[in-house]
Amino acid sequence: MVFRMTFRALPPLLAVALRQPAFREEHDWRIIAVISICVLQTLLILLLLTIQWNRRKAEKEKNLLTGIIQTSAQDSTAQKKEVQELRESEERFRMMADTAPVMIWVAGPNASCSFLNRRWLEFTGRTMEQETGSGWSANIHPDDYPYFLDIYVIAYGARRSFVIEHRLKRADGQYRWVEVTGVPRLTPNGVLTGYIGTCLDTTERKLDEELRQKLTVRLLKMQDEERKRVAAELHDGLGQSLAIIKNRAMIGQQEKTSHENILEQLREISATATAAILEVREIAHNLRPYELDRLGLVAAIESMVQRVSESTSISLSTHLEQIEGMLSAEAETSIYRIVQEGINNVIKHSNATSARIEIRKYGSQLAISVQDNGIGIPKQSPGIQGGPTNGLGLVGIAERVRGVGGSLEIYSQPERGTTLMIRLESESVATK
Repeated sequence: MVFRMTFRALPPLLAVALRQPAFREEHDWRIIAVISICVLQTLLILLLLTIQWNRRKAEKEKNLLTGIIQTSAQDSTAQKKEVQELRESEERFRMMADTAPVMIWVAGPNASCSFLNRRWLEFTGRTMEQETGSGWSANIHPDDYPYFLDIYVIAYGARRSFVIEHRLKRADGQYRWVEVTGVPRLTPNGVLTGYIGTCLDTTERKLDEELRQKLTVRLLKMQDEERKRVAAELHDGLGQSLAIIKNRAMIGQQEKTSHENILEQLREISATATAAILEVREIAHNLRPYELDRLGLVAAIESMVQRVSESTSISLSTHLEQIEGMLSAEAETSIYRIVQEGINNVIKHSNATSARIEIRKYGSQLAISVQDNGIGIPKQSPGIQGGPTNGLGLVGIAERVRGVGGSLEIYSQPERGTTLMIRLESESVATK
């Protein structure tokens, strides 16, 4: 017997109970777990990547910061080194400037001084604070300041060096002549930052120039007086002698004149002519000693000393080395006149008992001296090149020495005599 069962529509709950579960439904928790693990791994990977990226970024920032810090430190070190080198350079400059034998100054473009060396401060007698800025320029002589300012402004505008001579007042109130030399200070771009320069005390040179001018004026005056003297001698002496000769000749030419009278007039004419000849020789000798051309300088001086010795109680001695041919005719005349005037001073003013004249040569240099054991030259006489030159014919001597390019030194002490020493290079006044 066969049983057939027919399943018809089952109740829903029974259908569900009898239906076999699907794969997804059977493994649902495993899938979820796998997905969760994958998501978690992905998140972990992203987290690790983020951490690694942040770490690299942090390392880059750290390296960058370290580089900046190192660069900054290097720049700071370089700046410190540059500042230190600049400070050391300034210190070296100041040290060198303070030991320099001349006055040194540094100024800005507005003539405001920022540095003056020790020699400048010693010269002016003021402090660095008193001199820096515009303090030093306030001591320029009022008459010289406009000139100084004009030269400085022109030099500043042209960016060029300048040399200015003016008077500067010291702390003791005395004005001294100074020669200021300035050189522009330029940056590598050509910008003028000021001037640096030197300053020299030229007071003595100025005084020498003024004295030379006075000596020149005095010499010209002496020349004029000499010409007047020669003119007077020619007029009063020679002119009168010639007039006498003329009158005597006219008397002798008269018809009524006896033979004896004619002889007397001729004798008078002869005597007057002889006197006139001697007078002409004396005038000519005063203009240029004829012994120079006939005998030479050394023999002419010896002849002059011999003539003077015969007319004075002063004992004169000589030591004259031969220098013939070493000097020009003009220089020989000047040397002769210098010795002549020196001997005249000894005779007239020294009260000496002895004197000595020397000419010595040292290579190309000549040394001429006139010395005595007299009373010396008064202290109140002003001096030049080591000795007084006021009066006593010393002005003419000094000018003649200058004319031959020599130097004059005068040594004199009370009751210990006087020595005139002339030195010159024979090459500068050699025969041409």
